[in-house]
Amino acid sequence: MANHSVPVFIANHLIGEVEGDQGNGKTFNRNFGPYNDTIMTLARELDAYLIDLPKKMREKAIALEEFVSVDQIHLAIDANQHYAEMVFAGLNEISLK
Repeated sequence: MANHSVPVFIANHLIGEVEGDQGNGKTFNRNFGPYNDTIMTLARELDAYLIDLPKKMREKAIALEEFVSVDQIHLAIDANQHYAEMVFAGLNEISLK
């Protein structure tokens, strides 16, 4: 890779149940599975690094209800710290060659 860099993909986390559809007429959570499947496939095909947030949340026993705020979309205040720690830990697992 140029300049000793590597591509990194992040598999996203669900949000709570909310009204409204995205541009394709589906809710975020209905789009979530195919989106994450595509991200994981791309990471595999490109031999890129993947930070799997849902997996990291399961490992830390972080419930979705504790992760999103009252609006069910944005991160709760404490979740921002968890999110940052999970992404930071994932980035620190990357070894540059």
